[in-house]
Amino acid sequence: MTSGPTPDSHAPLSGLRVVEIAEGVAGPYCARLFGDAGADVVKIERPSGDSARREPPFIGRVESPDASALFAYLNRGKRSAVMDPGNAQERAALLGLLATADVLVHDSPQSLEEMTPERLLEEFPHLVTVSITPFGESGPYANLLADDLILAGMGGLLAVSPGFPDHVISENEPPLRANAHIAELIGGAFGAIGGLVALTARDVTGAGDYVEVSLHESVAALLGWNLAVTEYGGVAVGRFRAPARQAPNHYLPCADGWVALVAFIERHWNGLVELMGNPEWAARPEFATGPERGLNWDLLEPLLLDWLIEQPSQSFFEA
Repeated sequence: MTSGPTPDSHAPLSGLRVVEIAEGVAGPYCARLFGDAGADVVKIERPSGDSARREPPFIGRVESPDASALFAYLNRGKRSAVMDPGNAQERAALLGLLATADVLVHDSPQSLEEMTPERLLEEFPHLVTVSITPFGESGPYANLLADDLILAGMGGLLAVSPGFPDHVISENEPPLRANAHIAELIGGAFGAIGGLVALTARDVTGAGDYVEVSLHESVAALLGWNLAVTEYGGVAVGRFRAPARQAPNHYLPCADGWVALVAFIERHWNGLVELMGNPEWAARPEFATGPERGLNWDLLEPLLLDWLIEQPSQSFFEA
């Protein structure tokens, strides 16, 4: 077993041990979040290695199991051990490790073989297990495979992509693929949240728990704002329809790239006006409120660009 950095004894999860039997993005990201908060994380890899080791980009542009930037990001600060759960001796070592662990993070019930949720709680009553799979461990989709694109589509994210402020104009424009493993990363974050809730309950009851996370449901949960606007505001939010636009809330060019300019709330708008040197045009009645600025965006945009195009991105960000 390789050793990781010395844990911070003052971190909130210092003293906790997390065992990770997962690969790719979601499970390793979940376990990394525990590690970032001070837990001792032991990553178990099969002899074939984590699939993320083969994912680009590669540090130094040389493809190697030790050069994947994605793998390095997801597994920062962990200790590592290579074990084959199918090997009796190594499986015994794994079970011994679980006996000393507070949290188990896994992404496949098959990786645990006969260790069902009930069996885990029976043999390790203190253990909090976090299961992160595409569609959960029960239900009609439980045994289906899925990648990040499928999960983003089935979870509803593509139905609102691209979204405000870049709504599509033509029905011929396809949805945009969500980048950066969004479904798997958000599922990993939900797994960490669920695990922390179960650990908090264990502090009271002394009993572990089994937390089941569906990546599909995690993506759907991202759309809470859209569902709330539709349910309570009576406005369907999607790629083609949206609530009345407020401005500025746009991606705009600057001197050396692009910036996201979000200043439709009045105090933010007033701060932006002051930053621009209080130009006279900013006091025009058609720019008095966020909705008015949205309705008159064709007038406001070129005035903002006249100033913004001279601003370097870093100094604008700092200001």
